[in-house]
Amino acid sequence: MHIETKIMNINPVKNTLADLVTGIRLSHRKLAAECNVSPATINLIVKHNIWPKSAELTDQLRNDIKQILLSAGCPEAEIDRALKIEEHTMGMNPLTLRHFGWHNNPFSASRVKGPRDVLDLDEHKNAVDRICEAGINSELLILIGPQGTGKTTAIDAAEYRLNNEPNKACRVVRILQPEIENLKIGPIIDSIGRAISCNYQGYDQGRKIEEILSIQSQKNAKRLLAVIDDGHALHPKTLLAIKRFWDNTKIDFGHLLGIVILAQEGIETSLSRSDLVEVATHADIIEIWGLLNEAELRDYIALKLKPFFNIDNPKAYDHIDKLMDVDIPTLIWQHEQSKAVKNDVIPVEPRHLNTIMIGIANRAAFLGDPKITADHINYVYTSA
Repeated sequence: MHIETKIMNINPVKNTLADLVTGIRLSHRKLAAECNVSPATINLIVKHNIWPKSAELTDQLRNDIKQILLSAGCPEAEIDRALKIEEHTMGMNPLTLRHFGWHNNPFSASRVKGPRDVLDLDEHKNAVDRICEAGINSELLILIGPQGTGKTTAIDAAEYRLNNEPNKACRVVRILQPEIENLKIGPIIDSIGRAISCNYQGYDQGRKIEEILSIQSQKNAKRLLAVIDDGHALHPKTLLAIKRFWDNTKIDFGHLLGIVILAQEGIETSLSRSDLVEVATHADIIEIWGLLNEAELRDYIALKLKPFFNIDNPKAYDHIDKLMDVDIPTLIWQHEQSKAVKNDVIPVEPRHLNTIMIGIANRAAFLGDPKITADHINYVYTSA
């Protein structure tokens, strides 16, 4: 079954290092090599806005990263804006955590561990439905969205549904890729082969995996849904090989295997290539942005802070209202809408909201204020 889909025309402002690095398809490993630091250091900088404690090293890294992005064609204004925001927030300061009695950063994208950490939006429900359909009907699906918008959580929810509904029996196979940018089609096929047969002998050895899938199908065994994460970092040739492997599993009017590729925004660059037209044409593509309206923005902040209330910590606030002197969600929404043209409404991207909230909390802790006030919020927006 093939359902025509259309990529949503949503282009949030590119205002973080993660946006810029993803946009030019630069892996953290390569960026680390060019900056002469470890990949772990670059990962902390790009994903979590956490820079080295040494001011000298931080300044050097900022300059190196700026020159690398400039040479890749990124506009200088966007780079300066990204670095200014990073400088202003610098991730959540450990002093901020102690100040508010938090055991870790409430607004870190890495805190998305399950359905309870993702706001229940219609697009998430749609993503889960489409993943289930891809498993049941053995489709090729590409799920695109920024980090922390719930792509992996949608997979988890779909897997739970498929495992617990007998009439929709489908087993999810997660492809492990230690070095995604160097991942070839062989290890992907091997992961699938080992998941369905203990007698599988490896890529290009023994019986072809298509034969094994066919035998499993005849036995009425569970259908398989292969999930490949970080698809935006895959080499274009690997993306094409995945699609052609999926083609080879076709029988009659369907396929023996479903494949879901999870990717951040950078994958559109690959899919627009002339040699990947067949991938973009035959795959169903859906996007998950988690964009928030005013009411959802309020719910999102409450959701992120909820685990940090009513815990056994004398320094922690026991209710969100005690943390804030003002209606923070409304004030943030007003600041965001000040960028709108005429009467347009600008939805807020969760990753951008995380950055803003981290900056607000850092500012309050820096001043030693027990509560977040309008002054802290206004400072963040005027500094950015």
